Amino acid sequence: MRRLCSYGYNILYGFITLLILFSPIYTFSQDYPKKDFIAPVKIPITTSGTFAEMRSNHFHSGFDIRTGGKIGELVFCPFEGEVSRIKVQAFGGGKNLYVSHTNGFTTVYMHLDSYYGAIGEFVRDYQYAHKTYEFDVQVPKGRLMLKQGDTIALSGNSGSSAGPHLHYEIRDTRTENIINPLFFGLELMDTIPPELLMIKLLQQNISYKLNPKEGELGIKEFDTLFVDWDFSLGITALDRSNDCSGNNGVYEYNLYVDDALFWNFRVDEFSFNDSRYVNACIDYYSLEKDRQRVLVTRKLPNNSFRDFKTFDNQGVISIQEEDFKTLRFELKDFAGNTKNFTFYVIARCNQVGDSLGEIDNYRKLISWSKNNVFDTSGIQVIIPKGALYEDNKLYYSLDTIGKRVCHNVYSPAFLHKDMTIKIDIPENIVDNKQFISKLVIAELSNKKLEHIGGRIEKGVIVAKTKLFGRFTLALDTIAPTIISRNIKKNKRIANNQKHLIFRISDNLSGIKSYNGFLNGQWILFEYDGKRASIVCDLDSMRLKRGKNKLLIKLVDAVGNSTNKEFEFIY
Repeated sequence: MRRLCSYGYNILYGFITLLILFSPIYTFSQDYPKKDFIAPVKIPITTSGTFAEMRSNHFHSGFDIRTGGKIGELVFCPFEGEVSRIKVQAFGGGKNLYVSHTNGFTTVYMHLDSYYGAIGEFVRDYQYAHKTYEFDVQVPKGRLMLKQGDTIALSGNSGSSAGPHLHYEIRDTRTENIINPLFFGLELMDTIPPELLMIKLLQQNISYKLNPKEGELGIKEFDTLFVDWDFSLGITALDRSNDCSGNNGVYEYNLYVDDALFWNFRVDEFSFNDSRYVNACIDYYSLEKDRQRVLVTRKLPNNSFRDFKTFDNQGVISIQEEDFKTLRFELKDFAGNTKNFTFYVIARCNQVGDSLGEIDNYRKLISWSKNNVFDTSGIQVIIPKGALYEDNKLYYSLDTIGKRVCHNVYSPAFLHKDMTIKIDIPENIVDNKQFISKLVIAELSNKKLEHIGGRIEKGVIVAKTKLFGRFTLALDTIAPTIISRNIKKNKRIANNQKHLIFRISDNLSGIKSYNGFLNGQWILFEYDGKRASIVCDLDSMRLKRGKNKLLIKLVDAVGNSTNKEFEFIY
């Protein structure tokens, strides 16, 4: 039975913000072969997600192409090349395929339902040879050659997909940078300009919403705003294309102050190393309070994302008493459709203030530009250089559960790099061989424990995480569970039944391995992470007439195991 150790620990909160290095506005379009590639599907291209949209902890790295809510749309190779990598996972991209092309680019396909032809045979052979469903392998060069137009897969809904679609992306093979697929001739009918949803005036962590209606900034008095001190802006907008009701991200944002370009945000190409900088580009308070990603103009000290560009005062608008300024947001989509929104700002006075005040249990200032070590009362937290987005104040509190590392609500709770947490192990557990291997660090959120991990090192347990929170020691002694969805003991399998389905779960540390054995022989189960199910295709099983025995073995991350046998008649 899992139980919280009496030697608990609480959360640290840490103030986080991001910086963006100045760089010129790049134009990439002339460098890409617009006519080489054909579309990966033969249906009209409509999208449920576009390039560089702001997602949780990352920029979206491709196009999500709609497949009419259906699984099984044929996917075609857009240019000659060869399969270079295959990755199968229960979560994330699900069934992934990578094709390296002879023109120096790589296309990537995610959430597939199945692989086609020789590719499918390669996958199945690998899974049986290595007795695993999930794998990530570089395909030997020359093994799976492709011509333009060859069928390579069927679209699906595997992995962490919220519905059937094809995730399609294009990368530079040499640098692995991800590039907007529209630069490669992907046709998307679009005559509709972007739409502004909201502007936020951000002053000393106080924000005011401006909700536009029919192209204007709300009611008439919002045409002119009165401010008390220097301020930055946040903006929320969307874009639509023809024949598609979905809301997508805007391609380019510009802010002009008194007709001078003040801020620009446009992403044509980015690296995976930079994707997490999305947390530097949004107003964290809006994300926490309203679940909205509001793009901000203020440039934070540790934001190196080159496509966030400020041209004056790091994106903060300086204003003196009785100043009058004209502000204009310009929104563009890739097709060039443009929308402008103009409003005015007048300064009443130029105060300097801090709406946050002091917190009684303030401990120390932590810096984004150097390593920080916080060591007290049986817990040590190491926040490395570059993990924060700006200098911050570190707070902690203590209760019966444990220690808390705290962040301010106006700054991201996400770290750019892992911080290390070290917690002393209670003496009654250190020498207990039965429990020591089951000990983990967990995060307590809404009265639910989330596994963080941990390795034992000389009387302490060590784990890494990118999220501030409330941490505690916990014991995981409960084995995983498995429940059959569609077979009953000693009952005959229905003639029209296609699969054997089992629901699997674990209370804390998570499923590490799952294996099935039919009449003593290993068989392939596919793990559907979002449905917490493992599935076996009956057509692939070597069933014998009469009674069959199926053994399923589950192991969680700390070694708790479950072996369960099922009998059925075929």
